[in-house]
Amino acid sequence: MNESLQVLVDGFTYRGQVLHIGINYLLIFICLFPYWMAKGKEKTILGRYWIGVLCIMLVLQIWVWFAENAAGVSLIWSALAGLNILLLVKIRLYPDEINALIRQLLWFSLLAVLVADIYYWFIYPPITTIAHLAGIFVGMVIYGLMLLPGVFRKKH
Repeated sequence: MNESLQVLVDGFTYRGQVLHIGINYLLIFICLFPYWMAKGKEKTILGRYWIGVLCIMLVLQIWVWFAENAAGVSLIWSALAGLNILLLVKIRLYPDEINALIRQLLWFSLLAVLVADIYYWFIYPPITTIAHLAGIFVGMVIYGLMLLPGVFRKKH
């Protein structure tokens, strides 16, 4: 297998570590699940920002694999958690339009990320948790940047 393909395989599969494959892909699913469960007006309020965060972070994650010889997809679920934090703040403005289930799923996603971060704090060097926290921040920044075109349109 050529070197670039090996980096991609190792990155997506945690170099064959089944436990981390399960944890990390489950976290991505949990972070995305509220958007898939949203219906009607909820979908409009939540928007499709998760698609942008997911795509941008996938590219960034792959870059990290090549640049730092890293493996895994934790930057993706971290960034989605950052998005979920800001959307929890946003949906406070819509108390009647957002179903309690969507709120609970967003909170559950953050709880799952917190538990995973605590777990990884104990089994990996601190740089792993620092990377996860940076991923949360980057997810928030990406969301903010995706909102900018709408802000400029409303001013004009």
